[in-house]
Amino acid sequence: MASDNLDRLSNSPKEVIDAILARMPVRDAVKTSFLSKGWRYRWMSMPVLVIKRERGSGYPIAFVNKLLLLHEGIVSKFELDDFLKTSSDVNHWILVLSRKTVNDLKLNFQPNDNYQVPSCLFCCQSLRKLELGGCLLKLPSDYRGFCGLTQLILSYVTLTNETFHSLLLKIPLLQTLLINYCKSLTHFNIHALNLKEFTVEGDCESFNFQNAPNVKVAKIKVSLPGFPVRFKLDDDLQGLDRVESLTLFNPFVEVSKLFTVPYLMF
Repeated sequence: MASDNLDRLSNSPKEVIDAILARMPVRDAVKTSFLSKGWRYRWMSMPVLVIKRERGSGYPIAFVNKLLLLHEGIVSKFELDDFLKTSSDVNHWILVLSRKTVNDLKLNFQPNDNYQVPSCLFCCQSLRKLELGGCLLKLPSDYRGFCGLTQLILSYVTLTNETFHSLLLKIPLLQTLLINYCKSLTHFNIHALNLKEFTVEGDCESFNFQNAPNVKVAKIKVSLPGFPVRFKLDDDLQGLDRVESLTLFNPFVEVSKLFTVPYLMF
């Protein structure tokens, strides 16, 4: 009976098998190669790879190296979550991914890791979603942008105001931008003509939405200890002419019509 069930599963469409493998820890997905000859190479083409810290030592470097070496085809999603052995190893993995058609990339580190993303990250032109956490971000001198990126999430990333502005300038299709407590980033000069959703939480000193005319949803939570939070909407949030939902936290305030409330203090 078990053999019949395995054969039935083995004959399932590739999309079904990929979906099953994607829901398994990578280590267990690789172990399916021992089920039968028909399963020996199935894991090598699974499109979703998630590497995260586990109990004990986690994934050995050699395991991840071999995983990427033997993997064939497209990696539509790669997630590296709270897992850093050495910068050189992670840099190599990102280099390998830059040569594959990766659409969704998440790199999440601990801030005290002091990991700086390598220049090869900016060669991933197939990206549609990029999520970075707990790392240092500097643009290479030959930064060309991300021509297809629509979602960008930055959490506890260290970058300057100038780097942030230059980064956005060359992401023409960006629609969703989420910023969460990014160190050294206080001035938000948003240049994203297709941006529809903007969320920020952290130390914010100024905003400029003049070059983001299509924002529909904006959520802003300002955190500047010791300073009163004061907004003059027609100055600090100028450019949000088409906003449909504006939410300001600290304390929570929601405004549905921007220009009916010219001043807001909280």
